[in-house]
Amino acid sequence: VGAFLGLAPLMKELPGRISIIGTPAEEGGAGKVKLLANGAFDDVDFALMMHPSGGGSNLVGRGGRAACTVRVDFTGKGAHSSAPQNGINALSAVISVFNQIDMMRPTFDPQDNINGIVTNGGAAANIIPASAGCAFCLRADTMKRIEVLIDLIKTCVANAEKLTGAKGLVAWDDISAERYPSRPMCQAFKDNMHELGIEMTWPDPKKQYGSSDIGNVSIKIPAIHDYLSITDEEIPAHSKEYAKAAAEPAADEICIKGAQGLAMTGLDLLLDESLRQAAAEYHEKVVPDFYKEK
Repeated sequence: VGAFLGLAPLMKELPGRISIIGTPAEEGGAGKVKLLANGAFDDVDFALMMHPSGGGSNLVGRGGRAACTVRVDFTGKGAHSSAPQNGINALSAVISVFNQIDMMRPTFDPQDNINGIVTNGGAAANIIPASAGCAFCLRADTMKRIEVLIDLIKTCVANAEKLTGAKGLVAWDDISAERYPSRPMCQAFKDNMHELGIEMTWPDPKKQYGSSDIGNVSIKIPAIHDYLSITDEEIPAHSKEYAKAAAEPAADEICIKGAQGLAMTGLDLLLDESLRQAAAEYHEKVVPDFYKEK
């Protein structure tokens, strides 16, 4: 919002067009995936946004893994626990899926994560559960790899069905893609933040990072999603302590500086054809060919 407001008054004198696109549910609902599918970015050439961080971590060009939530629901047959042979234990099927995934972890790729919870474990200990369910958060290097992991869970469910007699239903949300930050645009943002008194650094390529649907945008067009720290203190993100820090005046100052840096980078793109060309060429080079076939 701040970057848009900073650039908007200048647009009568500048070539091109700027848009502010609200993109809710970036982690819990893959909002950008839905917006992409409905054409929200069809007339956009470059996308810019930022993200808060902590611990003095000001990063440009940080990647992110592909991610997806998979839900599994089993239907069995209820029975009194005094005669379990009369029922089909849906919870046993859920437990089987967890055990199978754990058995296969040594075969996972280094960037693979499958973490799960039981969403429905039955109603009472003296009743054989007629229904039970679980959900898994999947992360991997690419969306292609996420599809492989979904198939793995499907296999586990099929095996659990054979073992227990329960019937399983597998469903999954939109996949948030891995991220391909535009290095030329990141460098421009880094340079602009230097002018504003904040030094940005490039990330550790060996570190495992989280996920966001900005990755899907970065596959379609050159995009940045850089990080500005709101506190020098090491505070875990997505925590009550971080929410409190985000409400402090110091965090507001960082937000405004970030908006300035994004506006300056947007201005660079509008005025500098060589930057636009470099961003387009880098995007063509870095995005895998299997995404361009679609």
